[in-house]
Amino acid sequence: MERTLYCAVCLLGLFIVVLSQQCDNGPPLLNVFCGRGPSRQDCPSGYFCNIDPTDRFAVCCPERAPPIAT
Repeated sequence: MERTLYCAVCLLGLFIVVLSQQCDNGPPLLNVFCGRGPSRQDCPSGYFCNIDPTDRFAVCCPERAPPIAT
């Protein structure tokens, strides 16, 4: 399974989204910066903050994969 990262970075009050690889359990929550810094936000319930070791990104990833429809 290929993973896609949506890296949200706040710059001058605007969120910039960059594509890369990231969350294992589905797409990250968009427009939430949960990383280090003064404009950070907590991830909502059901998500965790995944911060890159080199601080390139911080995104809220789902805690578990969504159920498969049958």
